[in-house]
Order: sequence, then C-alpha cells, then structure tokens
Amino acid sequence: MAEQTSLPLETYLQLEQGKRCPSAIDLIFIADFYNVSVDYLIGRSEKPDRVN
Repeated sequence: MAEQTSLPLETYLQLEQGKRCPSAIDLIFIADFYNVSVDYLIGRSEKPDRVN
C-alpha cells in the first residue's frame, strides 16, 4: 500500500504501528487508495462515497 499511495515507507509503517497520527495529506493519500472520502475515513460520514 505504501508504494501505491505515494506515502513514504517510514510514514506508512509508523501509521500502521500506531506510532504516528495521520496528517491531512496522509489521509488524502489513503482515501484515494481506497476510493473513499476523507470524512468516511475519520468517521464523519457513514457513506464511503466521494463528493466531486
């Protein structure tokens, strides 16, 4: 996933291990990878759909 999201490997590993909180940019990369909205990732929406 790190390669496909453009996240540096170290950042990805820290996120996965709970050693780092994701930044706004990290959340955008992860949302893009899963094709969901950032609001869905952070629990502000129950719908994974993106609003364009």
